[in-house]
Amino acid sequence: MLPVGETRGHALLKKKSDALTVQFRTILKKIVSTKESMGDIMKTSSFALTEAKYVAGENIKHIVLENVNTAS
Repeated sequence: MLPVGETRGHALLKKKSDALTVQFRTILKKIVSTKESMGDIMKTSSFALTEAKYVAGENIKHIVLENVNTAS
């Protein structure tokens, strides 16, 4: 039979491990959802850039730099 101190210590370590696992899974879910939303955003921005290049031509970088004073 294990002494009370060892049993209590093991239980505390188990609780800490479980809490860290829950925290890790929460962070992981947030990372996955952010990656998914970034994929959608990148798809939209790529399409917008393609449209802009179609309208303005391949020299769009120079046109943007000439017409924009500050970043937004």
